[in-house]
Amino acid sequence: MFLYTFVIEGWFGYTEVLPIFIILALPEAINNFGYTLYAFLMGIGRAKFLMLIQSINVGIISLTLAAGFSFLRNYLGLLGYFISIIFVNVLMLKYVRKITDIKIFVLLKKLNIEKLLSLLCLLLLSTAAIYFDWIDSVILVSIISLVSLFIFFPDIKREYYDLGQVFIKNK
Repeated sequence: MFLYTFVIEGWFGYTEVLPIFIILALPEAINNFGYTLYAFLMGIGRAKFLMLIQSINVGIISLTLAAGFSFLRNYLGLLGYFISIIFVNVLMLKYVRKITDIKIFVLLKKLNIEKLLSLLCLLLLSTAAIYFDWIDSVILVSIISLVSLFIFFPDIKREYYDLGQVFIKNK
């Protein structure tokens, strides 16, 4: 992410681009989790429910973006997209719980939901820090990168270790 700061600010030349990037990273962090739910529901033939979910998503996004930009008159209106994604993913989780006997709390615990929540808090705090000009964006992105690396290093290490083991066994 550190490199992105230089590319984004250098390429676009606007200081507002970095907070927009960070705000848009919020729903994408949740979507990385939600994609698996979506694929699961599609795989078991729940396309009608997913059409409803997408319609609700478009409606909420439209309303929250319009309201956010009308009231805030700046890029913070994009937080409406984040709110919509949270709502839609909660709906999908409730639906999965309803049609299966999967225990959602157990599932979230196994998925290390606390790491996702930590990342979301970090990104929201970063958005506030940039908006209120509490800290220079380069320093902030350096901090975000280091904290994110600390949070996810065990997972990254395990993935590369497993990948290396597969590579060694196939040689």
